[in-house]
Amino acid sequence: MRTLALCTASLALTAVARAEIVRIDIRGSVISNTLGASHSSVQPGDPVALRFEVDSSIYSPGADRRAYPIDLSTSAMEVGAFGLVILGELSPATPYFVLAETVLFDTFALTSSPAAINPLPTLILGLTGPHPMAFTVTTAPGRLSSADITAAAGVYAFPNPVTMQWTINAGDPESAAYRLNSMTITVIPAPATTVLLTLPLLRRRSR
Repeated sequence: MRTLALCTASLALTAVARAEIVRIDIRGSVISNTLGASHSSVQPGDPVALRFEVDSSIYSPGADRRAYPIDLSTSAMEVGAFGLVILGELSPATPYFVLAETVLFDTFALTSSPAAINPLPTLILGLTGPHPMAFTVTTAPGRLSSADITAAAGVYAFPNPVTMQWTINAGDPESAAYRLNSMTITVIPAPATTVLLTLPLLRRRSR
């Protein structure tokens, strides 16, 4: 006599979770430099590169703005052939990348506080620090559709900014000024994850 027996089997499905990590890559060049120690040989025209990542789902909200905590393990900045260490004033250190979209301006900024745009502490090898770095660029409205960083993905050039500041102040007369050339905001696809689904199967067996 044949009967139907119920058994189960696991089916592996591959699913891709929603991408949430965003990489910011900022490129520029040196306008002027009077910093000493490891940066004493930096010359006008030398390249400047700053990059870091944020989690798009973690931010401090504000009126028409969001402040995204920077993952310090992903941050790096080079001026010419020399590096800087980016810090925050809080413990643990928490620098932020800010996007603000208003009827008057669109703003991209680095800050040590989610509530206001403040210089971001940095360390330069050989100099007693920290050394505040200011980074703010405002443009005419329309560059951003919202303060959602995933919606801001793209490549930005700033030929006619309303305001722009990218400077480091290590105490008079030591300082540096950089020109912002481009900013690339990239959503990093999340890795595929495997999901096991247990499905009932019917198996025929006989006695």
